[in-house]
Amino acid sequence: MNKVKFDPMNYWTALGRLPSVEKVVRVARNKLGRGGVVGITSYSDYRFDYIMRQKDKPTRFSLGKGMVYFPEYQVFVVHGQVVPSSQGKILALNIPSNKLIRENCSLKDTLSEIADMEGIVILDSPFLRDTSGMSKRLGAIERQVFWGEHGKSVGIELSEEDYRECMPLVDGITIYRGTAEMKKLLSRGRNDPNAKAELFYKTILQDYPHIGAVATSGGHHGRDVGTSYMIIDELPDEEKSIRESLKKSIRNANLASPSKTTSRALSGLQHSGEMIAFHYLGKAGLLRKHFPFRYKFTNPEN
Repeated sequence: MNKVKFDPMNYWTALGRLPSVEKVVRVARNKLGRGGVVGITSYSDYRFDYIMRQKDKPTRFSLGKGMVYFPEYQVFVVHGQVVPSSQGKILALNIPSNKLIRENCSLKDTLSEIADMEGIVILDSPFLRDTSGMSKRLGAIERQVFWGEHGKSVGIELSEEDYRECMPLVDGITIYRGTAEMKKLLSRGRNDPNAKAELFYKTILQDYPHIGAVATSGGHHGRDVGTSYMIIDELPDEEKSIRESLKKSIRNANLASPSKTTSRALSGLQHSGEMIAFHYLGKAGLLRKHFPFRYKFTNPEN
């Protein structure tokens, strides 16, 4: 079977603005090649729907829940959502458009809701908020400014009961995220969330060998797409089998699987600076109309 590149987590939010759908698929084709799969990741908003509802070219075909194929570019775009739970963040893939998973619920309830939507479950960089030193101070600013209650989650906080009930529902763990290298840079190597995630992955494999190892850029800009990715089986362009094909590829990925990992520490640092600047300038009323969209984008069908 042919293999393709898959970069599952991308926010597409340079300076708080959304790209055109044409730009998304053009970047995906240039960075990931024919058959490539790229994610548009929502966070408390409907950015996937705002991009996909654009009526201009290129031609596209919906392949069921949260998956769109662009035959002119021969790439797939998958809807993802980062869901803050009370015990860590989850990346839910292939969830329906115009739908969002409830936030700040227990991990068990969050995974159950994703399962009800037939989504794919990835533990998102579980130690990204496990910070120290300069990185901790920056993380505290980010939490205060953007996430509020979401900032309480540090790593994956699981009781023994949660562990037994939740891990069978998990399809993958993000063991490498390019922008997470920012934390390592700011802590001068003392805090490496990617290394901690990989160690966590190796530990849980003893009990749950079905869980796959995920690599992604995790970026906010088009230039980040494809800097890190995993290799998966080529997806079929038919609705009835595409979800299971993607899920199987994620579960089959391991530390020995082909992938590419590239640090995007500076890109992550740039984005954090942009968002903090947006917050305080917006608070002063200087950039209200350009304020990052998560504060104003609601369901486009409302």
